[in-house]
Amino acid sequence: MDNYHSSETPITYKWLYLLIREQGHNIEPDSISTDIAEAWGEAAEKLSVTQERLGELLSHRYDLEYISSIKDDYSALALVPEHIARRYHIYPVGVEDQALQIATSDPFDIEMLMATGFVAGMNIEPCIAMPENI
Repeated sequence: MDNYHSSETPITYKWLYLLIREQGHNIEPDSISTDIAEAWGEAAEKLSVTQERLGELLSHRYDLEYISSIKDDYSALALVPEHIARRYHIYPVGVEDQALQIATSDPFDIEMLMATGFVAGMNIEPCIAMPENI
């Protein structure tokens, strides 16, 4: 049976699970919380690193920019309605090369990427940020 139609429980944050495994830690796929802030905390604890270091590791592993502190860019903020930003726990941080950069702690959330791109009318470039900084 292929993975897409597997009867196994899907991994909510597979990208986080894979990083933990690649760092040499044994972890069960269903042991990661479905809440992104809790999942970050669990991953940092499992790896014995701070959440900031986890962000750096994720940035390096997935070739995404890491944002440690968020500065207001009002032209970027104007592109995403507040209810969308709150729903997906994102923060628009800038526009570069015709793409809206957003700070997110879940850069592989396809629904978020599509919805944000639709309302902004632009391609979305996710940047890694700790949940508490968004």
